[in-house]
Amino acid sequence: MSKKSFWKFLAAAVIIGAAVAGCILYFSKYRDFRKSLDEDFNDFEDDADDSDSKTDTEENPDPPVKRAYVSIPFDTPAEAEA
Repeated sequence: MSKKSFWKFLAAAVIIGAAVAGCILYFSKYRDFRKSLDEDFNDFEDDADDSDSKTDTEENPDPPVKRAYVSIPFDTPAEAEA
């Protein structure tokens, strides 16, 4: 009877140890993933700060084109004839 309980104890210890090791690996990879994700977003924030410091003449040597807007009349041609 003692041999049987020893193997059950050993099997339970192996299963628990594997579960603990899996959790530790998962959380360490998750932490590394979060760090890299934060670094990626920081790269985008740095790009936005750099673009704010530039003037329009540095980015585009030509001045922007001014556009005129046309107003749309409210009455339709059918109402205008009547």
